[in-house]
Amino acid sequence: MDKWTIMDSLSAFLNIAAVQLISTIDPSLYLEPKMKDMVDYFMIIVLCVCWLRFFAYFLVVRSISKLLLTLIAMIGDTLSFMFIVCCFILIMASIFTTLYQDTNPDKYGGLALTVRALFDASIGQYDYSGMPGREISHSTLLIFHVFFSNILLMNYLIAILSTTYENMKQSGVFRYKVNLYQYCERFMTAFAERSFGEIILHPPPLSYLSALMV
Repeated sequence: MDKWTIMDSLSAFLNIAAVQLISTIDPSLYLEPKMKDMVDYFMIIVLCVCWLRFFAYFLVVRSISKLLLTLIAMIGDTLSFMFIVCCFILIMASIFTTLYQDTNPDKYGGLALTVRALFDASIGQYDYSGMPGREISHSTLLIFHVFFSNILLMNYLIAILSTTYENMKQSGVFRYKVNLYQYCERFMTAFAERSFGEIILHPPPLSYLSALMV
């Protein structure tokens, strides 16, 4: 059960389920917005899994594999950093909502609105207007938020990504060869062990049905 078998199996069963769903669903249900949204979300999931399965096979292509592995490593290394960023934005959102929800409800009327406004501010989309009577305190807090999130945290993120990239320059080729060996090993096992041959050589879900023949 390597990564390719898992992605093949997941994609196969999701596509079978999608065909059954689309062929059996009542067309009148598409007129209901909630039902239509659920069908759309399911089809988006199927589409994303199919594309992930497509890119999984590029892990055995040397020129592309190293880039994909570097991207995956960057995502993994930034998970802890993203947790810190989310906590910081939530803390600042609670402060801004408490202080300015009555002054400017369009920006800070609720926690969700404040989180969106502060996230926009962290990427440089902010202004100091619309705060009658609270200009000084709002400007001071916003300057602190932008300085901490846009300057300190973003440069910290760049440093993490740079370190990950440098590390992957050394280990990327080795990880590519590991994936290539794992991919070739599945077929070596198929030809060496005749009892596993039918299961491995056929794509899912046919490979699971051939288990009966074995």
